[in-house]
Amino acid sequence: SMGWATLYAQLFLALVGSIIWSALDWKRDHYQTGSLVIRNIVRYYIILAAFIYGIIKIFGLQMPAPSNSYYATELGDFSAMRFSWNFIGYSKGYEFFSGLTEVLVGVFLLYRRTVVLGALLGIGVFTNVFLLNISYDIPVKIYSFQLLFACVFIVLGNSKRIFHFFVSNETVEPDTSWNISYPKTWLKPTCLVLKVVFVVAFVLYPFHKYY
Repeated sequence: SMGWATLYAQLFLALVGSIIWSALDWKRDHYQTGSLVIRNIVRYYIILAAFIYGIIKIFGLQMPAPSNSYYATELGDFSAMRFSWNFIGYSKGYEFFSGLTEVLVGVFLLYRRTVVLGALLGIGVFTNVFLLNISYDIPVKIYSFQLLFACVFIVLGNSKRIFHFFVSNETVEPDTSWNISYPKTWLKPTCLVLKVVFVVAFVLYPFHKYY
């Protein structure tokens, strides 16, 4: 209940904020810089979740193998969540595959040239996660839906290109919406260093720790 109340409060504040912002800044023609900033925030939001959940699944730590008490418990005594947890934990191969797909989402989203591919893969991966959470009453429904919606948000920026490529079978131009122009020469190496730090802190270190 607290999660849903928080979500509704956030949506309400976002709506009020957007109305105020639109009223105060109605003369502006576009938000190209703002769009790039918010899309990158959303992109790294997905990347963090994809690596965190993906890595622990790869090593079988999120859904551990069923314990002896599991086999001694009657089926009707299981909650839906515990049943699903043990169902996934029973197969190390399936859990590894689930984690690998989530890690791939993070890897593709890390690089601007493969952002759309990562978001498309993320839609498939997080749709499955969201449906599992809904179907088995796992208490991260809102969070998994936010991850799914975040992937859809990124894909929407390329909806025309995706339609032309997959449906109309037409040639599409390269996506330049993720290109960054650095007003200062020192910004490019700084951003590169920050990205390396991010990868070490949130990819390599967790991988080593869980291993």
